[in-house]
Amino acid sequence: MQQEKYLIYQLNFSFQQKIIVAKIYLFSFLATILFVIAVLTDFFDGYLARKNNLISNFGKIWDPIADKILVNSILISFAIKTYIPFYLALISIVRDIIVDGYKSYAASCNIVIGANIWGKTKTVLQMVGLTIIFFLFPIKKEESTLIFYYLLQNLFIFFATVATIISGLIYTIEITKCTKRKNEKN
Repeated sequence: MQQEKYLIYQLNFSFQQKIIVAKIYLFSFLATILFVIAVLTDFFDGYLARKNNLISNFGKIWDPIADKILVNSILISFAIKTYIPFYLALISIVRDIIVDGYKSYAASCNIVIGANIWGKTKTVLQMVGLTIIFFLFPIKKEESTLIFYYLLQNLFIFFATVATIISGLIYTIEITKCTKRKNEKN
């Protein structure tokens, strides 16, 4: 098989008295490394901006958009390849469209809404979950039990989806309140 020559390492898991083989290929290894580099540079960029008090309205708006492009493009790719359920990617994308729409409306009222703890939790869970899937996606569903597949490959993504829904609701409520107050003052 052509792909076998790109095999870097093979892991054998024993789960419910079955041997499950996970093969790490050069492509998945490089993709994981690039994704982790992107995540780390995003983290350090935010850290340095806060540490040096270089936070700007531009950064508050565009940094989350860059995160969403990175994460949602990978979620779409993984959903197309059936590494994750499609509805998990769809929930994330719809939430981001709604929240960004509300944030744009708030910005037109001169209100800038920064990230909250739920939004940051969502992002961290998504990035950890996607990193795990990058390493484990060569495991095929038919080679593993359903529990193994969903626990290892999707646990963080499921929790990220819960945080996605909660943060979306919080942002929507917060922005609605802020814009209402601003409009009432005018």
